[in-house]
Amino acid sequence: MLQSKYIKICAQYGLAIFCEKPVAMSPNESFQRRFDESYIALAEAISRGDIGNNPISAQIFFGDNPFPSIDFREGGNIFDNLYMIRTLVIGTMSAESNSKTIVITGGLGNLGTKLCNHLLATTSNKIVLLEHPDYITAEKTPRHESVTVLPVDLGSPSSIKALEPALKDADTVVHFSAVNPYPNATWSESAQSMDHTFNIFQAAIMNKVRRVIFASSNHVMGGYKDDTAYGPSSVKPSSDPRVGTIPLDPKTLAISGDAMGYAAAKLAGERLAMTLANMYGDNTSFVVLRIGWCQPGENLPGTLSAAGSPPEFLLDGAEEGAALEQSEGDKKDEVWFKQMWLSNRDFLGYFEKALTLEVPTEDIECDIHGNVRKGFVLVNAMSNNAGAKWNLEETQKWLGVVSSDDSFR
Repeated sequence: MLQSKYIKICAQYGLAIFCEKPVAMSPNESFQRRFDESYIALAEAISRGDIGNNPISAQIFFGDNPFPSIDFREGGNIFDNLYMIRTLVIGTMSAESNSKTIVITGGLGNLGTKLCNHLLATTSNKIVLLEHPDYITAEKTPRHESVTVLPVDLGSPSSIKALEPALKDADTVVHFSAVNPYPNATWSESAQSMDHTFNIFQAAIMNKVRRVIFASSNHVMGGYKDDTAYGPSSVKPSSDPRVGTIPLDPKTLAISGDAMGYAAAKLAGERLAMTLANMYGDNTSFVVLRIGWCQPGENLPGTLSAAGSPPEFLLDGAEEGAALEQSEGDKKDEVWFKQMWLSNRDFLGYFEKALTLEVPTEDIECDIHGNVRKGFVLVNAMSNNAGAKWNLEETQKWLGVVSSDDSFR
């Protein structure tokens, strides 16, 4: 029987207690346990909080120490948890043995914040949020003992060296960071976003981070939007890239952009990940998710529009505060944008599974756009939206997540 004070201490240190029962059949048997050397050593280790990464096992043997009188037992409250519990501690394991360090770039942005909050609520992982110094505010910074926010400019070559303390013990890097994370990113902004990707990938390789998860974009395949030769579920992760998503309405195009530069930066990141996985996949593997449209906040289908970007990121052609009049082209495009929707639930489910999925460890023969290779898996990551051209078979196969969310329901 483990005394209740040790149960409390274990809880404080995040320790899991493994027990088997029944064992003690009387108060006498329970009392003898406290004199056993294994029990004493285990109790002391728990009290110090230095349970290591490996489980500690203890088999408790009963002795023949004098059992105290009933008056002493009742008056001194010698048993915090009476023998009726009938449990024998056979081992303890620190929850920290399962705790990993997850580094998230763009950690204070829309997607980084959502993923961080989810991991804090569902795991014991330590979270390191990398963010440009200009975007760090007290309001955005999580107040949690498991979270560290590090200011870093991933566009600077010096960031590779500066990231070493954060990455040397990291298990996973999740890469969201971009100079402009929306489809209207200029070519200049997109070139800088490529620098972010190249630098964090190189730093992860140098520090032998186990897994890199790259948030690519459906806009890598946006050229299939108006091609009637492709129907529902026809665009696979191994289909030929067609970067950019061009709005049908010229006015919408003028203020929302064509996603060409934005998508090119994402495609460049995909190809670099593929190459690095082939070279360094034994130490660092890559999972690429071509994510759909996951809006800030509640992310409801009803707030999707052909504009594709929040007002603060619209191009100069938009009048401040002016509502966009929906043209026939916009109405047609709106169907496409709703079909690229990624619900909060699916976003979190996909990225959670990407942390642990097993990627191939051997060379695999595939064509030039093969999405599964040594140390590398690339899949579409949208919700199961009715009529969408995105094929989710590989998503379900590798991530084990079957989306039940649909923007048209």
